[in-house]
Amino acid sequence: MRLSLWSHKRAGIAQAVVSHATALELYELSDLMPNRKYLTVPAGFRKSPLPGVELYRAILEPSDVEMRIGYRITTPLRTLIDLARTPFNPEHLENAVGQALGRGLVRQRKLLEAIETLNDTPKNIKARDRLLYALEGSRAPVA
Repeated sequence: MRLSLWSHKRAGIAQAVVSHATALELYELSDLMPNRKYLTVPAGFRKSPLPGVELYRAILEPSDVEMRIGYRITTPLRTLIDLARTPFNPEHLENAVGQALGRGLVRQRKLLEAIETLNDTPKNIKARDRLLYALEGSRAPVA
């Protein structure tokens, strides 16, 4: 909540969205306890990150964000995609995918659709490969 307040524009609108490993932790999709807080902010965000905060810049669609009391967080699906675009440990990604599917936070069909829509930038090609590998490793039957 504090970081949401820190990210406000002059008009009082929060710009930061909890994302990546911090969102994973809040969804309890991993036993990982990151030593930093991860936020996604708009490309034009001008504030320097606070100590212990890592910023990612992206345009998030409304469907990529959930509202919580006092802050916004990326959806479980967007969180998995974001993590796959980073050098996040493949074993942790596999566990997170398996838990998200097992708990019904992400539907396998939606994950596969999201994987298919990633464009052909090098980062997205790697993310597709990592997500497909994690999906296969989670031993979830492909629908």
